[in-house]
Amino acid sequence: MPVFIHCESRCCLCDKPRSSVVPNDKQAAFFSISLGCVRKRYNLMLNDRIESYKRSQEIGETMKIPTPAQYKNDSPFLKEVDSLALANAQLHT
Repeated sequence: MPVFIHCESRCCLCDKPRSSVVPNDKQAAFFSISLGCVRKRYNLMLNDRIESYKRSQEIGETMKIPTPAQYKNDSPFLKEVDSLALANAQLHT
């Protein structure tokens, strides 16, 4: 369970006490792994999209949009992460 830390200073916009959440070690590892895999998939998909765009401009072939299933075979560690987090990486490329 995360630890809530309350600060004595007040927020200048709403004049309410500030608080922050500090994850425990297990949660920090989960966030680190999830964000790392999402970043990896986003970069792979963006790179493939850029290459496909360049090919479509040079040769005139239609632009192919990469699918997430292509990357799970190449990077098996992507199977361990939540699929919704990885799906958001696909939406934002």
